[in-house]
Amino acid sequence: MKGAVIILFATSLASVYAQGRQAAPPEPPAKETVAPGIPGVVAAGTKVVVVKDGYQSTEGAIVMPDGSVLFTEPGASRVHKIDKDGKITVFLEGTKRANGLAFDSKGRLFVADRSNNRVQIFDKDMNVVDSWTQFGRPSGIWILKDDTLIVSDSESNNRIGGPDDAPEGGGNAIRNPGWKNGIRIGSAKDGSLKYFIEGTRPEGLAADELGNVFGGLTAGCESSRSGGCLQKFVPVGKRRP
Repeated sequence: MKGAVIILFATSLASVYAQGRQAAPPEPPAKETVAPGIPGVVAAGTKVVVVKDGYQSTEGAIVMPDGSVLFTEPGASRVHKIDKDGKITVFLEGTKRANGLAFDSKGRLFVADRSNNRVQIFDKDMNVVDSWTQFGRPSGIWILKDDTLIVSDSESNNRIGGPDDAPEGGGNAIRNPGWKNGIRIGSAKDGSLKYFIEGTRPEGLAADELGNVFGGLTAGCESSRSGGCLQKFVPVGKRRP
């Protein structure tokens, strides 16, 4: 897999009927292509391959210290691992539709356990060592080198479908009622909160070591015809939670 960019396709194919006739099946995704040049991210012409498809959604891909990759499959409540040879195995099960993933400076794995309105923390042996609810209903999660913890909340206080064992029950219930959407910034060392960026509902999340935070929204952006956009927040005038 050296020199390749991995793309995971979350596909769930079903028969589609229109006016009594079965629609033509969708075109399968390309199995191999090349990436355009993105400065600081990927060189032009880098090979892009599809490792595997058929997942019930995929999220939160991160690289482990040994070069392998972890990603979540929220629809199946699993975390998968892709080793350096491209082999995929189940890394964690029963994650209650976990979304984003991140490692802190101690090598602990932080999991955005969105369906349970908490950030769950695992040690290097994958034992649960803590659970934090003060970061809202986490979707995306990012940790800087100094253990600054950044968490996006796109679903709190909104009607979202969920499993029967969710804290609010199943069906289209209001999730994590009373909490605001936004981005919470604190410490991965002790769980303390320092700042809150409100008025945004990012699903995906990233940050750089200068403190700039990038939120990927799937809806709510007036500047985009689709409603989706990428927002950038700079470390000036942050509001406390």
